[in-house]
Amino acid sequence: KTCDAVEANRVCELIRQLAGSDSVRVLYGGSVKPDNFDGFMAQPGIDGGLVGGASLDPGSFVDLIEVAQKHVSHPVAC
Repeated sequence: KTCDAVEANRVCELIRQLAGSDSVRVLYGGSVKPDNFDGFMAQPGIDGGLVGGASLDPGSFVDLIEVAQKHVSHPVAC
């Protein structure tokens, strides 16, 4: 089961706090898929995600990239 995005955000913020620096980038390391990635990326404490099995399907991987681009300040073309 995938973690709730709000809970994942809470944990990522805790990791950043324990690291002692707001500049530390924290990635969500759970099951990232095109249908849940937007919820994770919308959280202020989550800086990205680790992609596993979704990267094996080219269409899913492109979908993940498109979701990520909505949440970064300098998106790149696919």
